[in-house]
Amino acid sequence: METDGTEAPLSPAESQTPKKEEHKLEGVAAIGYNFTTNQEALSDFVNTLSPIAKQQDETGIGRITEGITSVLTELGYSESQLKARKDEKLGKPENPPLISKEDAGHRLLTIARALIPLTVPKQMTLFRSAFVMLNSNFDQLIADLISYFYKEFPDALHSDNSLTLSELQSCSDIDEAREFVTAKTVRTVTSGSLDQQMRFFRQTIKVTGFDEVVKWDVVSEAVARRNLLVHCGGIVNRSYLSEVPLEERPPDAKTAKIGSILVVPPQYFRDAFTEFFAAGMAVLQCCWRKWHKDERDEADGVLIDIMYRTLLKEDWKLAERIGELAASCKAADEENRLLLLFNYCISLKQLDRFDLLDKCIANLDVSAHRPKFRLAVAALRNDERNIYRTGYALDSGKSGVMMRCDRGLSEASHGV
Repeated sequence: METDGTEAPLSPAESQTPKKEEHKLEGVAAIGYNFTTNQEALSDFVNTLSPIAKQQDETGIGRITEGITSVLTELGYSESQLKARKDEKLGKPENPPLISKEDAGHRLLTIARALIPLTVPKQMTLFRSAFVMLNSNFDQLIADLISYFYKEFPDALHSDNSLTLSELQSCSDIDEAREFVTAKTVRTVTSGSLDQQMRFFRQTIKVTGFDEVVKWDVVSEAVARRNLLVHCGGIVNRSYLSEVPLEERPPDAKTAKIGSILVVPPQYFRDAFTEFFAAGMAVLQCCWRKWHKDERDEADGVLIDIMYRTLLKEDWKLAERIGELAASCKAADEENRLLLLFNYCISLKQLDRFDLLDKCIANLDVSAHRPKFRLAVAALRNDERNIYRTGYALDSGKSGVMMRCDRGLSEASHGV
């Protein structure tokens, strides 16, 4: 299957589902909005600052190198000696020194003092801080979902969640006492390990289904690494090695041993970001669809919005992960299902996952649907003839869907 092109994602605005009146987000929808906003803001923050931090690091290394080279040159070392030097010693200077060793020492000390701020790698610091925040966003989501569950279903609070007499006296009424017990429960659960937290969702809250799409080994390793960074400065200890099996460690940790230092490389951060986002949305969607079966359309809308924005940013991997989650959920109607499925197919095409893409397309029957869906199938197949044929059947002068084919760019305008 030949595909060199890209298709514009089908947007939420293209759905014929009547728009609901604007209202303030509440309940699980508000929790999902906060988590999504935090994640996307963190991604934008890192993507904006990372090139700047990298450039500052390169500038700092250059200035350090220039400073040391200037001192060595004045001590009499030739250019050929400096170029040939790697790890071996410089040996004796080939040229007569221009300054004394004492003066050189003072010069070097002055340079070192000026360059100390430049020795702190800006990009590494950025990704490390963002990585800790990434973990915190997930922690907050879990706490918010548990709090909401007990607020929505107060009878689920177990009798063993008791209050001391002093705690009870500090509460003004039964509602405040219930909030106090809920807060204690949330603190107890979230202070446990990731495995204990997910077991709480499966066994106590009775929410399941997220395990089908979440790569928990990636998330678990990221949590263990966060603990190393926060509590041990990234120095590997016995706890990390016992918590994370060798086969579940990423490449940079395969050879880690006690005393090694783990950092947060850019690609590692992006992989962790993708999986935390997917894991958070999977848990949230499973909770939402179990607790409020009448809000499936809103739950679909959140996934549609996320996939649309993610595809516009060309974050194909995250779009694929959200698409896998959407495929595991029962959509509220056929329109939502197709929107999610087509945008999932776009991510597969961009990632060269052609075998899986062909299977998805083979299971699509859009003959009875609006032309825009037939146009989307033609674009995914690089069927230029049907792209133009279907495009002419669409209304003109309205929002456009742009589809790049093997032999150029085709734009079909259509009405909503």
